This record gives sequence, C-alpha cells and structure tokens, in this order.
Amino acid sequence: MKLVYYTQAWSNVLLQRPLIDAEFEAWPAGPVEVNLQHQYPQYGWTKMPQQAIQPIKFDDADVADLLAAVWETYQDQSGNELEILARTELPWLQARTGLADDEPSHRLISNADMQRYYLSIYSGD
Repeated sequence: MKLVYYTQAWSNVLLQRPLIDAEFEAWPAGPVEVNLQHQYPQYGWTKMPQQAIQPIKFDDADVADLLAAVWETYQDQSGNELEILARTELPWLQARTGLADDEPSHRLISNADMQRYYLSIYSGD
C-alpha cells in the first residue's frame, strides 16, 4: 500500500500527473487507498506474495522509469518503515491536522499537497 502511495506521490512530481485514478486517505496507519485495501483485505499487515499481484505492462517508458525509481528508492524498507516515514511527511500530517494519533479519518491527502512536498525534497536524478 505504501509503495503505491509513493508511486502516486512521485508521479505527481516527475510526470506532473497522478499515475492512477485513486485517492489516499490519511488513516492513523499512514496513507491508505480504500479500494486497494478492500481488494486485498486478507493481507492486512503482511507482505503480499508475488503470485497475488497482477502484473501490469506499461508501454510508456516514463511510467516504467518512475516505477523503477520508486522501487530503487524504497525497496529496502519494510511496510512498517514506510508507514513511519509517510507519517512524518507533510502531506499526511496536513490531512491529519487536528486529529488524535489513533482517530479514524477519511480525510484525503491531496495530489497537490503530494506534488508540492515531494518536489520540495526532490534532488534530481
């Protein structure tokens, strides 16, 4: 889930558009795309086995490069580490403003907030 979030966030910066038609909510456990969460509920906090993931083929070289860059950047971090990271970053924090740490929320993390924040920390190729 967090890799999908980071792919969307960096797509907003590098491709200047969202990669997928999805919205991320600012849950206490970090960014969550509800449809994806409902599609794979059996995995919860566990890693999805590779055979559960439907392969996607992209004809767009920019998208393939984006996916490779996100993987290269975040591959060494566990889901828990990515959750902790996302929860320290401005887009999630802004969407959670005024909420208790464990308070449920359906507040959306905006693509514009993602783009502004991740562009501000982007160091280039």
